[in-house]
Amino acid sequence: MAIVISSTQGEKVFRNKDVISIGTNPNCDVILNTGYDVLLTLEYNTAENKCVIINTFKSDKVLFKGQPIKKVEVASVCKLMFANTDEFISVKLIAEAPVAHTKTVTSIGKEDLTEDDIKGLYGKDVNAVTKVKLEKQKEDLENARVAIIKQVAFHINDLKQKLSTNSKTSIFLHVAMFLSSMVCAFGVSNYLMGLTIKESANFLHLPTNIKVWGVYTILIYGICLLLKQGIYLYLQSNIQKEMSKSAKLGQSFMLIFSLIFVLGIYVVNLVYYMNLNDFMTFAIFISFFFSGIMAVLAISCGYFKCNGMEWTMTLDKYEYREDFESVIKSYRQWIERYINSLSNSKLQYIRDKMFNLQLKSVGETIVGILTAPFLAYGVSNTLAMCFPEAAGWVRISGLRISPVFLTLATFLIIFAFFSFVNAFLCTKKVQGSQVIKQDGFSDYQHHGVTIYGLEGVRRLNSEKNRSMAIACAIIFIEFAMNISYFMTEIGGDMQGMFLSLVAALVPTALLIAETMMLSQTKFEIYACDELLSKVDKD
Repeated sequence: MAIVISSTQGEKVFRNKDVISIGTNPNCDVILNTGYDVLLTLEYNTAENKCVIINTFKSDKVLFKGQPIKKVEVASVCKLMFANTDEFISVKLIAEAPVAHTKTVTSIGKEDLTEDDIKGLYGKDVNAVTKVKLEKQKEDLENARVAIIKQVAFHINDLKQKLSTNSKTSIFLHVAMFLSSMVCAFGVSNYLMGLTIKESANFLHLPTNIKVWGVYTILIYGICLLLKQGIYLYLQSNIQKEMSKSAKLGQSFMLIFSLIFVLGIYVVNLVYYMNLNDFMTFAIFISFFFSGIMAVLAISCGYFKCNGMEWTMTLDKYEYREDFESVIKSYRQWIERYINSLSNSKLQYIRDKMFNLQLKSVGETIVGILTAPFLAYGVSNTLAMCFPEAAGWVRISGLRISPVFLTLATFLIIFAFFSFVNAFLCTKKVQGSQVIKQDGFSDYQHHGVTIYGLEGVRRLNSEKNRSMAIACAIIFIEFAMNISYFMTEIGGDMQGMFLSLVAALVPTALLIAETMMLSQTKFEIYACDELLSKVDKD
């Protein structure tokens, strides 16, 4: 747009200038000869394609159609006169033909892809246009997913962190509650079996009948679990405000009877510890201390269980949003279409990679299996010392080897090895699914292609926990037996215990490291296999 300003002094053309000054001052863009001070400001509005002339000094000698003005809008042409003079100004807006500008990186980036551009990028691939359409669909899906994730991601991650901390705390409290039950059962079983506190005062004297002590420990622990559940139901009733009659009856039964039994445990411990020099105050406080700790731990377990259930329900509400489920469903369809748009060369690359990963997994599996006998050696010897008649000792190269127990222990450790691998693999599957939900689909090798829903995640977590529990139980037994064996060989002093611990720890840590390597390879195989399974084209 060009602005042409005419006066008695001549004509001037202005381009790419939004503010123009007109007046008697020599510094103005257009100089007037009126004999008195005048200053006009012309402002051009690009959006509305018009300009405004402002009477800056508010002089009443600036006339438009014979009338003084303060401001005039000019759409095309305007002429102003000045009182008592022959001076005037004429303003014209002239549209100019567009000038062919040189393309820049920014301007090129704003252009849409043409068919020629697609052919230049993908060659003569018949799926080239389809790929562009899929990318456009992904962009729309990403916009919807990101909008939802912005609302819920923080809450989801915060709730998961809280649930993780709550779960760890709950496990610790249950262990502490069991130990507290053992302490309380000590006094109960000794009192019922007739063992006084004076008889066990000089040293740590376990009850003469350990079986009775174990039975009472389990019974007292069951009472603690009953109290925990009663507290949980009580807190739940305060939150939900609606409970059936049977639930209220169960809550009352658990609370009342568990508290009665806790009181009974306190009384029995009180009577037992009163025999210690008839020190009544000590008996009251020590019995209250043991029983009180047990009751507090049970109540705390109920509280943490209630918190965990409440946070789990809240987390489900955030994760199971209808709009988010719709986006995930669309995402699954997009992933399948995307996979079927891959070229044959790309699919062949994935097949070759999968074959190489399978070879790698075979090698890592063999290494893990070969490590198992080293861990099993100490276990087999410990078992052989416990069952010498069944050991079948054979001396080979100076080593004592029991073939039966060595084979049994080796198979057990191999089973633990694969259990660890399965547990880690399930974890990676869940994490990969969460990555797609929160970060979007980017690289199948890192997160896979399968998006699990709530039930799928629960199933994988359940399988993970089961495999992890089995593996940890076996490794714990193996670790303890290896320490026992090495202590018999090295010695039972402090140095011997330390060396035995290191000797048992090294192969165990090596085995766990091998399981992590194999689980990563297994996950990459799983990601490639899942991708290829979705290919539905000739």
